[in-house]
Amino acid sequence: MGRAISPKLAHSQAIGRIVNASLAVSLVPVNADVPDLDAAFINTEDPKADPS
Repeated sequence: MGRAISPKLAHSQAIGRIVNASLAVSLVPVNADVPDLDAAFINTEDPKADPS
C-alpha cells in the first residue's frame, strides 16, 4: 500500500482501456529493455510529496 503522487495519473491508469484483444500481441518490457536504475535519497522533508 502506498500513496499516489499523482492522483490524476493513477486514475487514468486504473481506467485505461485494453488496447489489444489478446495479450499474445502485447509488448512486455523485460529486464534487458530497462536501463540501469539508481536511487538517490535526499536527507530532508518534502511536505509536497508527503504532506502527512
